[in-house]
Order: sequence, then structure tokens, then C-alpha cells
Amino acid sequence: MAAAAKAAGVNIRVSSGYRPPVTPVNCKSSKGVDLKFTAQYQLRTVDRWTGKCGAYNDNQRMNAGASCFHPATAAPGKSKHGDGIAIDINTGGFSSVLPSTSALTNVFVWMTLNGWKYGFVRTVSTETWHWEYHPQLAKQGPYVKLGGKPDANFKRTMVFAGQTYDLGNIKVA
Repeated sequence: MAAAAKAAGVNIRVSSGYRPPVTPVNCKSSKGVDLKFTAQYQLRTVDRWTGKCGAYNDNQRMNAGASCFHPATAAPGKSKHGDGIAIDINTGGFSSVLPSTSALTNVFVWMTLNGWKYGFVRTVSTETWHWEYHPQLAKQGPYVKLGGKPDANFKRTMVFAGQTYDLGNIKVA
């Protein structure tokens, strides 16, 4: 998928992939490359706590619902990042659940048009950057994990490589 995107002039960068539930992992790959995996627990910090779920404490950090944090952050052991199927990529729009079209990058357009062809679909309507690998389901198109219909983030018209696309109306052949 990354090679196909690059051929189209798009550079997909993964900002987050696998996340262990509680304890971060630091190790080396078989080629000696340092690898660091942030734990899901580490992301559920007080500065992300919305306050709408009561007082922030360690029990809340471990067990509160994802919506108690901004951006929404699954509890340790409940994230698809921990299952190894989710990635966060450089689509832009991180600061808003419904970013402006100008805040999104050509990576978002390319992934919307093509990511599903490689098994990747968006599954969290409030996160333009979160994509999950569901190769069998993805054959049904980019909206399959969002109830089969485009969400508000897909319902926009964007230009990519000089052509205008209606991202909320992608036809699956």
C-alpha cells in the first residue's frame, strides 16, 4: 500500500502502530533497529482527561470509557492498536473530530480512495487518522466499519492530483 501511495506522490507515515496495554516496550529488531512502543496506558494522561467522567485517578485511567479522554482513547487492553491491527497515519486534522477540509492532507484523500483496496478502513468516526486492517470486510468499500455509509469526515469533496473527488460517494466495483 505504501509503495502504491508513493507512486501516486503520497507519503504515508505511521505515527502510531502497535501499543501494548500497560507497560511500554523498548527492544531491537532483528536488524538492530531500536523500537519503542508506547503503552495504551501512557496515552490516557490527565491532560487528555475531559473531566466529564469525574475525578481523574488511576482507576479512571485504567477503566474509564474512551470518550472520557480527548482525543478518545481506549482503555488498556481494549484498543485495536494492542491487537496489532490499527495504525494512526498522517492524514491531518488531529485537533478536531470534524476537521476542515483544508486541515486534511492528500494522505486522507488517497487512503479514502484506495486504503480499502489494501484492507485498511476507518473505524472511528471522530478520527481521520485511525485506520484498521480488515482485509475481508474492506472488500465492501471504505465505509464498511462505519455502518456501510460515509460519516461526516467522508462527506466532503476534495482535490487530489488535479482531480476532484466526492469522498462520500465512492463506488465499489
